[in-house]
Amino acid sequence: MTKTFKIFSRYFVLVLSLLFCLFLTTRFSKDIEVSAQTPIEISTLEELYAIRDGLAGDYLLVKDLDFRNDSHYENIANKAIWTTGEGWVPIGTASAPFTGTFDGSNHKISHLFINRAAFNQGLFGSSSGTVRNLGLIDENIRGSYSIGGLIGSNNGAVTNSYSTGEINATGDNAGGLVGSNNGTITFSSSRGVVSGVDKIGGLVGNNSSDGRIDRSYSSGTVSATGGYAGGLTGQNFYGTIINSYSNGDVSGSSLVGGLVGDNFLGAITNSYSTGNISAGGESMGGLIGQNQPGTVTHSYWDTQTAGVETSAGGTGKTTLEMKSLSTFDEGWDILGISNFDSSNPSTWYIDDGNDYPRLFWQYSPPPPVDPPPVDPPPVDPPPVIPPVTPTPTVDDTKDVAKEALPKTGVFANSLIIVTGVIILFFGLGVYKMPNQAFLFFGYRERFERKIRK
Repeated sequence: MTKTFKIFSRYFVLVLSLLFCLFLTTRFSKDIEVSAQTPIEISTLEELYAIRDGLAGDYLLVKDLDFRNDSHYENIANKAIWTTGEGWVPIGTASAPFTGTFDGSNHKISHLFINRAAFNQGLFGSSSGTVRNLGLIDENIRGSYSIGGLIGSNNGAVTNSYSTGEINATGDNAGGLVGSNNGTITFSSSRGVVSGVDKIGGLVGNNSSDGRIDRSYSSGTVSATGGYAGGLTGQNFYGTIINSYSNGDVSGSSLVGGLVGDNFLGAITNSYSTGNISAGGESMGGLIGQNQPGTVTHSYWDTQTAGVETSAGGTGKTTLEMKSLSTFDEGWDILGISNFDSSNPSTWYIDDGNDYPRLFWQYSPPPPVDPPPVDPPPVDPPPVIPPVTPTPTVDDTKDVAKEALPKTGVFANSLIIVTGVIILFFGLGVYKMPNQAFLFFGYRERFERKIRK
């Protein structure tokens, strides 16, 4: 009986101790895993620059940054480096792209300057990650190939972001927001001057393969000394464009379109353009310069503002028709602005008879309308709506880490650890001194009594 008692006492308490320690290990490993999701806050230009040392990280911009503002530097010597000469060095390269998440939290970065004869130039050089909720103001970027205000070459996701300024490429693939796009761009815009040789666009230079542009727009001026110039994208190469528009003027030697210069096996749906088109050579179209042979569905251009009556795809309409809700009845998710509903918005809204269709995120809820006067004065034509800082349509900026952290306080955690250590030591003690331990709890006498029975 004594031998049986010893074996039982040793293994019973030792197993109990190990199980409790396993519980503690599981609990605190979960705490560490959740805490790792907390984003790294960016509040200076040096911290922004340091993202290249952690390309897979999760980052949150917590304030506006301006390259011309001395107070936004930790080391003022960096101001001369990043605002003159070759300027900013993009984050991420073709061989080592940015793969993390950068959330601008609706802040702005102003006066980004790059003057470098190299590929993939922009705030981010090459990205396969996610960039969202960011504005770039008054940029001046010059490079050779794949040049964009936000990203030179995008294979990830861009959402709710915009840029203004001047983009120039000595080669191909230049866009106001992204140079070469093989990822997704949604709820985004660009306004400024974009120039280069081939595949030059107001928003994207070349939208190819898996590239998708959705609910986005561009305005400003696009010019290409070669060809493939478009108000939204220079070339749509197997890409997708849906619910997007351009109102910028476009010029080039050939393959020039108000929305797309060349649509090569791409798909364009529910989109339009209104900019003026000029080309020195062949293949000039109000909406599409050349279509070989992509699909163009429920898409239009303003024949009067474009100065072009023909297009390789789409339907030409007069200015009056382009400002009429009835033009867009077929296939479009569109309502009059008087029916604006921010809680359940349509994709498009239109001030019927007064303005072109606009994307829902460009609008704020309209103010209450007062009754018109008996003899209303003449109404001036409405101004062109400037780009506005987009508002996220999905609440994807919550601090997941903070919400997911356990509620247990520091005291409770400490108590659990101490208890676990005591039980572990007790278990080890029982393994060596089972008789004494069970006598302490009065278990041995009861155990031996049962054995006798």
